[in-house]
Amino acid sequence: MVMKIIAALLVLLAGCAPRGDSSREAAGPGAVRIAEQHGLAYLPLVIMQVEGLLEEELRRDFDPDPAPAVEWRRTGNASAIREAMLAGHLDIGFMGIPPYLIGVDRGTGWRVFTGLSEAPLGLVTVREGLRSLDDLQPRDRIALPQPGSIQHILLAMASEERYGDPRRFDDRLVSMGHPEGLTALLAGRDVAAHFTAPPFLFSALEDPRGRLLLSGEDAFGGAFTFIIGAAAPDWGKTPREARIEGAFLRALDRAIGLARKVQAGEEQELFRSLCQVYGVEAEVLRAQMDHPGQVYSREVRGFDRFIGAMARYGYLEDERVRDFLTEAAPLVFQATP
Repeated sequence: MVMKIIAALLVLLAGCAPRGDSSREAAGPGAVRIAEQHGLAYLPLVIMQVEGLLEEELRRDFDPDPAPAVEWRRTGNASAIREAMLAGHLDIGFMGIPPYLIGVDRGTGWRVFTGLSEAPLGLVTVREGLRSLDDLQPRDRIALPQPGSIQHILLAMASEERYGDPRRFDDRLVSMGHPEGLTALLAGRDVAAHFTAPPFLFSALEDPRGRLLLSGEDAFGGAFTFIIGAAAPDWGKTPREARIEGAFLRALDRAIGLARKVQAGEEQELFRSLCQVYGVEAEVLRAQMDHPGQVYSREVRGFDRFIGAMARYGYLEDERVRDFLTEAAPLVFQATP
């Protein structure tokens, strides 16, 4: 069953890969270009696409004029989104808080305009004899999306708390996308543990050998926003782009509402469509969506703690980042830290 799920996910993700040139010309004049990543944390964005919610809101807002086109892209990690935004090939990108903060520290000027989800992240293994972080040996490799990812920072937080050394595991990291990391983990090659997110975390734990070594919530010390939405620094300043952003947020509110209804057992037709999109059986998707840590909300939580930790680890300058966010993205300090 687990390998069938992986195969289905790989087919899905391959089908959603970016196509051809990502320039403004390829998307069409005035198009809005949006990038997401893999996993259930992005479910509201998937619902927006399945239901055509953004296109509907744009048509309503721009009528009788033609509505802007919408181009969705799916990438393997936040680095690809960062590079595309810096190159001017994206308007909106969804990513974890740490990659966003690293970008801000480097002067990108990205603006957080919404939260998207919380999720039960975790470091999982299938290797016999590994029961805790203490059992990981210098030769053991740990797969995660990339250095500076939210998974990496959570591992550093746990390492600092437990060993007094946030970089204890840095020389053991292997950058892998979630599907590739799960495949390598279950095959018993290359990696001893995988720090991942749903549905890949759930798939690993469905394996009889699967064990959770560390949960993201334990590493962080509480709940936190997993995915936020950021806009390019020069995007959203014109009246047209401001209208597009307003339409996007209305569509996102609707999508989050639908995601919650699906979690509550409603919207069966939409649920069946999501099973097809994710390429998994209904009982599998239902079990994954019902996890209490899978929360969809525009609220943003956790920035203060991530900034403090990442500044201690040398990934960013605390004061500079806080000054920028206080002025350009006050949303991040209006919620529970």
